[in-house]
Amino acid sequence: MYPRLTTEYLKSLIATIEYNHVPAARTTICTVMLKIDFAITESVVCPNPDLYDPVTGEKHAMIKVLATIREREYYVLRRLLHEEKLSKTGE
Repeated sequence: MYPRLTTEYLKSLIATIEYNHVPAARTTICTVMLKIDFAITESVVCPNPDLYDPVTGEKHAMIKVLATIREREYYVLRRLLHEEKLSKTGE
């Protein structure tokens, strides 16, 4: 049975999380290192300088990171299912 790509599952793949803030650019950068020793980095920019909040930036950057992980995990899952289907049909 293959894993469901829930948020909890995706978070379980993460070994470390690092946030960097660039207040002058109203940017928050999130870099995660997956347990398989692969890094994913995403960033978000706040369009309004008066509303820049690092904590909110971290939340939105992590949402983007999880979406990236989900996309890559989905590809791997689809590939495994395809290979399983081929092995059953003898192709």
